[in-house]
Amino acid sequence: MREWILNALDVEDTSAAWELLQQYEEIYGAENKVEKQFCLIMRVQCMQQEKKPAEEWLPVLKQALYETMPNALHKPLDSLILAAEELNLIVEYVYYQEGLSSVELYEELFSYASRMDIWSQAKLCPKIALFFSKWVNAQEENLPLEEVATLAERANRMCNDGIEALRIHAKIYFLLEVFEEKKNLISLLMKQKLDAETKKRKNRQYRAELKKMEQFGTLLQSLYTKYNIPAHTCAYTCFYRENEVYSINEVLYARRLMFGLRREDLEDICTSRTLQRIELEQTNVQGYIQKSLFQKFGLSPELYHSQICTDKEEVIQLEREYRLASNSKYLTHTKQLLQQLKSMLSMENLQNKQYILCEEAQLGFLSGELSKAEYAQQLKEVLELTVPYEAVMKPMEDVHLKNGRMQPGVKYFTIKELKIIGELIRTAEEEEKRAYIQVVLDYYNQIEKQQLLPSVMIMYSFIVGNAQSWVGNLGEYTLSDSLNHTLLRESLKVRRVNRIHSFWYNLLWNAEQRREKLSSAENVPDRGQRLQDCILLAQYAQEDFATEDYRKKLTKYKKN
Repeated sequence: MREWILNALDVEDTSAAWELLQQYEEIYGAENKVEKQFCLIMRVQCMQQEKKPAEEWLPVLKQALYETMPNALHKPLDSLILAAEELNLIVEYVYYQEGLSSVELYEELFSYASRMDIWSQAKLCPKIALFFSKWVNAQEENLPLEEVATLAERANRMCNDGIEALRIHAKIYFLLEVFEEKKNLISLLMKQKLDAETKKRKNRQYRAELKKMEQFGTLLQSLYTKYNIPAHTCAYTCFYRENEVYSINEVLYARRLMFGLRREDLEDICTSRTLQRIELEQTNVQGYIQKSLFQKFGLSPELYHSQICTDKEEVIQLEREYRLASNSKYLTHTKQLLQQLKSMLSMENLQNKQYILCEEAQLGFLSGELSKAEYAQQLKEVLELTVPYEAVMKPMEDVHLKNGRMQPGVKYFTIKELKIIGELIRTAEEEEKRAYIQVVLDYYNQIEKQQLLPSVMIMYSFIVGNAQSWVGNLGEYTLSDSLNHTLLRESLKVRRVNRIHSFWYNLLWNAEQRREKLSSAENVPDRGQRLQDCILLAQYAQEDFATEDYRKKLTKYKKN
């Protein structure tokens, strides 16, 4: 239900958000301080979207702040251990509570955020820079120009650092808002009294910055408008989104049905009555029952796992080294690292065994030791380590109600299983390729019907992003268009720009193919402009290979 509240707020459907929030508060509102804080913050967000005056929601914000941080405003920041959502509350309160803002405090907040994980940095650094810049720009009427210009220099540097934190993670949280404030800062800086040579040099630099912001900002705004998404980032929702997080109860239910088992078939683990209550979320799963059911259903103790299951730091580091090596052309060294990794992992763990065998098959295919057909067969066998092949391929049931809640059909795939299915799409012959694509599309269609795609966007973008390309290659241009539009819309919703250049380009390619092969009379986007758009998007996300590829295409287009 949290995701539905966040989704409603992200598209500014405030009435739906209020209704969902009321239901959520009745169930979880008094459960603990964290849940109470979430409910209070969502109330603040709703009131802000309704343009309520600050005196109505500021006390609620303060109450939320004090739920988990009663001394946050009375202690040095460095003495506090804060989650990203907690630091965000402090940032909000400092900005909106009159008399708290200061250069020193904003720089202290930014410094704290800069030491957090990169996910948190991407959300907090641009937001702190935004609020600091707003505060600085508001000082123009109160302070002498030279004093304001000095502050503007500091704010502009913070904005640049905030934008860099976004680009590293290919995110666009608060980006258009930062651009707006940067323009005002630059306007202030261009008014400074400097010697002629310095002023000329700096103004040239400022104009270049303004041009870049104008180009990318205009492109982003047009995409937001096209997909009917609010251009400004919601103040709180991005701090509460969780990726690939599932209810254990729902996973056990879906997995049991995938395996074709009745509750009675699992009486050796727990009674059918107990399992029914677990699946209906009427009770929590006891540890030993969860472990046994997970083993039965080929699941890792961590529902979100994509690589290996280990708590040994040296093994985790080796896996990272192997991952980097696997992206290079030196297969002999990569194979050696994989064998070393294999010797350090417990192969009794099905997830580890699946990981190693999948990597061995992939390296065998890349080195020419396995044919495409042999590779596909090995992938099927590796997939069956954790889930029956028939369960993967059987049609999805429609979304249905369980315990009064909307549920997906009868499938749950782990991250590794989805990656293997994605690799099967790449290597299978046409008939099988279509079948695997359908498996993926059916799986994510059920999630989309529940409006939960934002919570699975990393894997959705990877798996469906690859599948749509094959769909286009198979001549199904309309379906490919539909998938690309969904990928673009959902990526923009969560302020994610990984690969959106690719989805934007694919729409052009499909239109050109229809015109060429089907004699379609539809309007085809201007190729030159679309390639320039793609260059901007790829550059921002620091995807150098894609950027260079679009530049080559643009050069070729201009020559013709």
